Amino acid sequence: MTAIRGAHLTTFEVAPNGETFSIHLMDEEACPATLVLPTDCLNALIMTLPDVLRRSLLLRYRDDSMRVVYPVGSWEVAGAIIRSCETMFWPAAAEVDRCSRWARSIRSSGVPACPI
Repeated sequence: MTAIRGAHLTTFEVAPNGETFSIHLMDEEACPATLVLPTDCLNALIMTLPDVLRRSLLLRYRDDSMRVVYPVGSWEVAGAIIRSCETMFWPAAAEVDRCSRWARSIRSSGVPACPI
């Protein structure tokens, strides 16, 4: 197996036909490297990253209360066709699906369901 030990990510790109995407990085020796994957892998990657982050924070800091927090400029909660889920949208960020218990708690809290 080939292992690329990255130092930091640089850019990404999506193929013109949308079938693959590339994640560009610099390795530990300051040489550029690229990981190219089929876009069919994106869902698995997106669903895996939160657990990778949770585990790495726990192992690194030995504190299960550690979280990564991002500032949010605005947000909205949108209803879904399936009543058990709602989607929260952030401008220029990923959509995060939450179960109905979370959505009900937002509704009952009096928080506006439109952009702030």
